[in-house]
Amino acid sequence: MAWTGLTDYLVSVGGSAELTLRFADIEGICGGPLPASRKYPAFWSNSSTYAKHWVSAGFNASRARCAEDEVRFVPRAENAHTSEVSEAPRPAPAVSIDKIVLLGCVKTKQAAPSAAADLYRSPLFERRRSYAEDSGAPWYILSAEYGLLAPNDHVSPYDTHLKDMTGDYRKAWGEWCAVRLCHLVGDLRGLSVEIHAGATYVDAIAPALHGRGALVTAPLAGLSQGQQLAWYSPPSRQRTYGRNRRLDEPKPLTVEHDHHREIARALLDYRDRTMDPHAAIPLSSNPAADLYLREDPFAFLIAVIFDEGIDAERAWAAPLELRRRLGHLDPYRLRSQLAEVTAVIGQKPAMHRYTEQIPEAVCLAAARVCDQYGGNAADIWPDGLPVHEVDRRLQEFKRIGQKKAAMAVEILISQFHHQFTDLDRTDIAYDVQVRRVFLRTGLAHWDSAEAMIAVARRLHPERPGLLDLPAWHIGRTYCRPTNPLCDTCPLSGCCPKHIDRGR
Repeated sequence: MAWTGLTDYLVSVGGSAELTLRFADIEGICGGPLPASRKYPAFWSNSSTYAKHWVSAGFNASRARCAEDEVRFVPRAENAHTSEVSEAPRPAPAVSIDKIVLLGCVKTKQAAPSAAADLYRSPLFERRRSYAEDSGAPWYILSAEYGLLAPNDHVSPYDTHLKDMTGDYRKAWGEWCAVRLCHLVGDLRGLSVEIHAGATYVDAIAPALHGRGALVTAPLAGLSQGQQLAWYSPPSRQRTYGRNRRLDEPKPLTVEHDHHREIARALLDYRDRTMDPHAAIPLSSNPAADLYLREDPFAFLIAVIFDEGIDAERAWAAPLELRRRLGHLDPYRLRSQLAEVTAVIGQKPAMHRYTEQIPEAVCLAAARVCDQYGGNAADIWPDGLPVHEVDRRLQEFKRIGQKKAAMAVEILISQFHHQFTDLDRTDIAYDVQVRRVFLRTGLAHWDSAEAMIAVARRLHPERPGLLDLPAWHIGRTYCRPTNPLCDTCPLSGCCPKHIDRGR
């Protein structure tokens, strides 16, 4: 884990205002998982081994008034100074905010320091500013140099272009802007954030905003500068462009239409009709294999690892077949049997298409279960654990990412009846079947995990992951890649693709 990433990030923010970061934010900034001891106050002590990474940047760490997966960084008294960009805490808005407008900076600037709203000099920025002011919503400026600026922040001219910066810089910049927006306006969950900026700015900040529950739109995405200038001229907003696309028609990253909730209800109705919560839903085509998954938590973990690049039924049947071929499924023995596991998985008929990667992941999983959980995989997901912690633990295993972890969590809840807390933090899996359903129905217009997860959180905030299984089943059974069965699909009454075909 590159702790210097946190140091650099805190230095870039500046030590004049406190900020709160989630553990996931810090892991993203540093490019690796935090140690398991992060949950203890001693880990964040300002005299700990790790403290030098934030102390040298001018901050002290504090867990006071933080959620269980958050840490606050407070400026050290000796480092406090007046920043050119104002960072003083601002009072909470007197009225509820439901929309924020973000404007991208432009190359042409005044020669002398000035308020951010007056620094940028171009016809495009002037029209962006007029639009933002006319909207009545709070608005801010995305600066490649200073991050997120309030209109009255006094700054100097600069010559930094986000497009010229590295991917790491842009990622940290996006997080930095999102953190400051939270500092200025509070919780972003459910807030509509409308971005008027180039694709580089949108792509850099959108994931950070999505991760905090914001609903992000980019109304001018894909338009040339001339088309953008025309868009901001009120008389031309009713004109069309290209293939009958209105200039004022948003091209959103995620945007909620009236039919979204109807589709969500149809997905949940399909789940209620076809998936008895009190009955075991077959995972494989072999009842004995399904029973084994329920009886042996380690077998379930191995099946999750196998579920990639092959049919789901084949993956869920794999643990029983592996035990038959190997003679056991004991993690203490498996951890040192890479050659044997590789041989039996590759034995014809091969159990998986990845005959080298999967055996390695299985043996590493066995070692991790032994070292971290005393040989008992059930301790990865004990009842009462917050659901996001279960997800995090699963993703620590090799070849288990967001998709597999979200899927596994939902199965553990829905089919194995585990009792986790914070079910509002479950997520859909970024799976090919789910993606296809979300894109074809118009639930998502941007094929990314962040966009689709944000949609599910918005539509079913009490438990977003509940939408996963019905979407997966419909994607596999009806909404197929070719020759979809639209006429009999449970979503046919509300899916725009099907409705358009019937006209």
